[in-house]
Formats: sequence, C-alpha cells, structure tokens
Amino acid sequence: MDNKENVFHTLLGLIGISIVLVPSLKAKLHPYYKQIVFIAASIALFFSFYGFLEAYNIISSPIDFNLQHPADNVLHLLLGLWAFAAVTIGKN
Repeated sequence: MDNKENVFHTLLGLIGISIVLVPSLKAKLHPYYKQIVFIAASIALFFSFYGFLEAYNIISSPIDFNLQHPADNVLHLLLGLWAFAAVTIGKN
C-alpha cells in the first residue's frame, strides 16, 4: 500500500467507527446502517474488479489507484462480499 491508500483506509475506518460510536451520529444514521454497508460493499467490489482489470492490462486508467497487486484485489473482493452478505443475511 502507498500513502494515499493508507490515508483513505484510515479515514474510511474513522468514519465507520464514528458512525457507530458517536452518539449524535449513531442516533441520526442508525436507520441507514444497511444502506451505508451496501455502499461500502459496492465501493469495495468496484475497486476489486477495477484492480483485476488494471492488473492484467485489460483497461488503463488516467488515475493510478495502485491496485496492481492481486492480494489487494482479493482482499477488496472478500470484504465486499462479506459486507453484501451482512446486508442481505443480517437481521433487520
């Protein structure tokens, strides 16, 4: 991972933790938890598939997301599928 990825993942984690632990955010966003997880899953799967396509030179990007390493793409794929499972299988 490079510094941009580290900053993005740190910010994403802080936002996720804040949504759950900050009482005012929790009260406002609790009804939307499934939608938030769905959006996060969609983003993870997008970057997974995009990374696989970029790694095998199927597409070229004007923006370098630094997703050429297959392990990053597999991790994004697993996290995205796990999040989708949480949204669809999880209790209401």
